[in-house]
Amino acid sequence: MGLSDIAATIAALAALLGLIVGYVQLVLPRSLLPCIEFDVELTTLHPSSSEQLIGEVVCVIRNVGPGVGDVTNVQCRVKGRLVDASGIYKDGVEPEFSQRVRADERSRPEPPAGARPLLTGDVLYLAEGQRNFIQPGVTQRYRKPLALPAHLGLVQVWAAFEYHLHVGPISRFAAVVTRQVRAESPVEYTVRRTFSVV
Repeated sequence: MGLSDIAATIAALAALLGLIVGYVQLVLPRSLLPCIEFDVELTTLHPSSSEQLIGEVVCVIRNVGPGVGDVTNVQCRVKGRLVDASGIYKDGVEPEFSQRVRADERSRPEPPAGARPLLTGDVLYLAEGQRNFIQPGVTQRYRKPLALPAHLGLVQVWAAFEYHLHVGPISRFAAVVTRQVRAESPVEYTVRRTFSVV
C-alpha cells in the first residue's frame, strides 16, 4: 500500500466522519423535534341578521421541518366582547371576554370519540376523529364556521392541536447513541389571538 492509498483512505475517513458529525449536529436534532408553525385566523362575513354575525375560524398548521407526522385533535375556544362592554380580567391587564361562543349542548354534550380537551371551557372541534398526515413544507387549514352575536367588538380565539411525530429507526438509534433529546409524542401546540370585528 502506497502513500497515495493511505492519503486517499484518510481523506475518505475524514469525509465520512464529517458527514456523521454534520448529521448528528444539524439534521438529527431537527428530525427529533417537531418544527411546526401554528396560527389562527378569523374572518367575519356579512351579518345574516341584525342579531347574528357569521364568521369563520381557521387553524393554520405548517410543517417547516424535515420530519413528518400526524395532526390530531384540532380544537378552539371562542369568546367575544361587546362593543360597549367594559371590564378587566382578573389579572388586571387583559380585557374581559364574557360572550361565549359554543356548540348547542343538545348537539354536542361530550367531546368526539378519541378526542381529549386541550383547552378548558366550551371547546369546538375542527377535525373530529381525523388523523391527518403532514409532510415537510405542507400547510394545512382547518375551518369552522361560527354564528356570533352581532354587536361584538373583539373576539378572542384559543386554538390547540396534537402533533404525533414520526421518528424512523435509524434516527431513533442515533438519538440514543448520541444522547440527543427527543420529543415525546404527541406534542401539544396552543395559540391565542384577539381580533377586531367592527
